[in-house]
Amino acid sequence: MKKTMLFIIVVAIVALAVFAGCAVKAQGDKLYTCPMHAQVLSDRPGQCPICGMDLVPVKESGKPVSGSPSVLTISGEQEQLIGVKTEKAGKRKMSYTVRAAGKIAHDPDLYNSVIEYRLAVKSFNEAEGEAKEQSRSSLASARVKMLHEGLSERMIDVFAASKDEPEYLLFAGKPGGKLLVYIQVYESEISYIKEGAKADISVVSAQGKIYQGTILSLDTYVDKDTRTLRARAEIKNIDGNLRPEMLITAAIKCELGEKLAVPTDAVLDTGLKQTVFVRTSPGVYEPRQVKAGLKGEGYVEITSGIKEGDEVAVSANFLLDSESKLRGIGK
Repeated sequence: MKKTMLFIIVVAIVALAVFAGCAVKAQGDKLYTCPMHAQVLSDRPGQCPICGMDLVPVKESGKPVSGSPSVLTISGEQEQLIGVKTEKAGKRKMSYTVRAAGKIAHDPDLYNSVIEYRLAVKSFNEAEGEAKEQSRSSLASARVKMLHEGLSERMIDVFAASKDEPEYLLFAGKPGGKLLVYIQVYESEISYIKEGAKADISVVSAQGKIYQGTILSLDTYVDKDTRTLRARAEIKNIDGNLRPEMLITAAIKCELGEKLAVPTDAVLDTGLKQTVFVRTSPGVYEPRQVKAGLKGEGYVEITSGIKEGDEVAVSANFLLDSESKLRGIGK
């Protein structure tokens, strides 16, 4: 009986030794892993079952070092494989071009409002005594009407001071005369446009020719059907070929001033939140929620969440975001 038990123990020891030897041999073989998902291991080349990327040898990929649960740590090889690029957040002069359609003005209502206001100004200047107060009320009413038409205070004063009839609101005048252009700006872009902004105006029926214009005023209300607001610009009818109601397209150049900004591609916007990945040290990325402001040409203003000099990822953001979610980071 003792001999039998001794035999069983010896066999067990030999079996364990063989198993251990096999394990060591298996560990010595080349293993493959996903550049983005280190938990994926295979003894042969292939593709990651999670993201589809090609598997690479473990010794080349480097194993991600575990760190803070609020940051994503990847190796230098992984950064190269997925193409991570970064850029420092900084203050820059931003600009934006609003592109919109419109037409050359044909506005009998505005023409009548201008004439009415001029008569009210004349009556007020000539009135005396009690008639002065009555004419003052009429003048104020006429001015409010023009403000409602979308004219700025400055435009109203210009119309009042001018001795020329505003016939260009009804028909084209002689070559070199001025015309008003009405540009329909979408609600989402209203905040970009200020009085005095420059605009390049193209007439649909005369492609290739650019007329230089200046924004004079913006309407005081948004059209409930088109969700647009009308901007007025003034141009010169240089060759006399322009006519009211002609269709135009406009490119309004909006200077936004100096803002703290990052490249547009750096911001992941889900609609509910906006996120950037800040590179705090080599291979270490921290997802941060930010608030984005105005969008410029290739850049977006950041009003909170990061500071000047922070290094943000501007490419492979979706891969970083997917990996951080898989690891439960930034929840």
